[in-house]
This record gives sequence, structure tokens and C-alpha cells, in this order.
Amino acid sequence: VDLLTGPSGEVMGFSVSPVMQVYSMLDKIIAMQRVFALPVAERFALAGKVAAVPDEHARIAERLASAVGTSVGASGALNALYVLEACQELVPGFKEHITQERLAKAAELSPHDSVKGAVLRGEKPPQWEKAAAASPSA
Repeated sequence: VDLLTGPSGEVMGFSVSPVMQVYSMLDKIIAMQRVFALPVAERFALAGKVAAVPDEHARIAERLASAVGTSVGASGALNALYVLEACQELVPGFKEHITQERLAKAAELSPHDSVKGAVLRGEKPPQWEKAAAASPSA
């Protein structure tokens, strides 16, 4: 976060870096109390924000994988997994930063059966299927 000052030093505003915006967005998504899913257009917008900070891809991937394995609530773990899968699919070069083995290990560490099912058995939450099936609005 940078403060923008005027010629005499008075604070005129502030600027939030793209990196900080991405981490703030991820923290909010992981903290949600419900399972998160987005229509197609919004998935691309989410991926675009992550794609804008390529130097952070490895840290973002690890933060999301860690949340999959350690979130207190199943919704937080599933939301982290959702974002991780969206980034792997849509963000160029992102999938090289997280291996399937790392993701499987995170799921094994998770206390939530729904997370284990989503990663290890491909049992996606119904909210994800519904959002994926929704046609883009005109």
C-alpha cells in the first residue's frame, strides 16, 4: 500500500498494489462460510487478476494448497481448491507451480471428507457443477 501525497506532504489518497489485491481477494474467498463458485465470465476475471502477478504464482499456489489441507471449515478448503483449479486451467504457466502429488497430499491432510472426495475421487461439489453448467448471460 502506497500513500499518495500532495506537493506539501498532505495525504491525497492511497494505492494498493496488484499483488496485495490478489492476496486480499484470496483471503476473502477462503474465509467465506459457503462453497464458492463463479459463472464462466467471473472465473476468467479471477484468473486475470492472478495472471497479472506472475512472480507470485508459486506463492499463490502454495498458499492455496496449504488452505486445502488446513482450513478449519470445509468451505474454506473447497474454495481454495476451486481457485487453484481455476488458475491451473486458465492462468498461463500457473500449473507448473503445483504438482498433483502436492495437491493430493494437501487433501489427505484435510479433515474434511468433501475435500478428499473432490481431490482424490473427483467428486466435485454441486455448486461447482451448477456454476459450470450455467450459460453466460447475454
